[in-house]
Amino acid sequence: NSFYNCSSLAGVEIPTNVTNIGREAFYDCYLLKDVSFSSGSKLQRLGIYTFVNCGMTDITIPASVEEIAQYVFYNCRNLKEITFEANSALTYVAAYLFRGTKVETVVFEEGSALTSLQAHAFDGAYYLKRVDFGDAAITNVDNYAFYNCSALEDILIPDSVTYIGRYAFYNCAKLDRMDLPATVMGFEFDADIYGNMFAVATTTLSVERSMQIITYLNTNSELRNLLQYGIEGQHYEIVEGPYYDRTD
Repeated sequence: NSFYNCSSLAGVEIPTNVTNIGREAFYDCYLLKDVSFSSGSKLQRLGIYTFVNCGMTDITIPASVEEIAQYVFYNCRNLKEITFEANSALTYVAAYLFRGTKVETVVFEEGSALTSLQAHAFDGAYYLKRVDFGDAAITNVDNYAFYNCSALEDILIPDSVTYIGRYAFYNCAKLDRMDLPATVMGFEFDADIYGNMFAVATTTLSVERSMQIITYLNTNSELRNLLQYGIEGQHYEIVEGPYYDRTD
């Protein structure tokens, strides 16, 4: 926590030879708007809570960074864009990395070593609109990876992905299309990958007819309830308020 609560700090340039930034290093540096890294940065790690409550609007992560802990950008409410330099050494996105921010765009430039989005990776990124993974060979999109990313509009799932966990895209209400690669072998269907999202497969024979059915499901509560829960008293019972217990 080297600069913990340095409330007047407005800018910082991390020297080339710094390899580790520890936990809470810039915690509560509210006016810190300019964070840059010297050319040829050798930085390898950002510790937990590194930039909590900082004021930057964008940041570019050096290619040398191999590890970014959870909650690094927590509550950076002005942060809207994050870029990972070309040939990034980062292999995974940790849980809650963007929680509490207003990040709209995350870009991984070409040559990224990224292979995994850990559970809850983008959870809490309510303003996230676009993610560009470049040519990253991602194989794993873990549970709750994009949970409640309700503003997400554009994402391309790389052809290398083999597993998508439960509730990975739950309540991504604005994500109206997603093409899943043939390489995806593992699904957590029992817990629902998409949650509130509906989509039409690219192989459907009639897109128009399929959209009519989806529209009807979203405008007829009785039909939606019947298909989702079954018949009251036979397949489920109302327990308290909106809650229910399945009987089958």
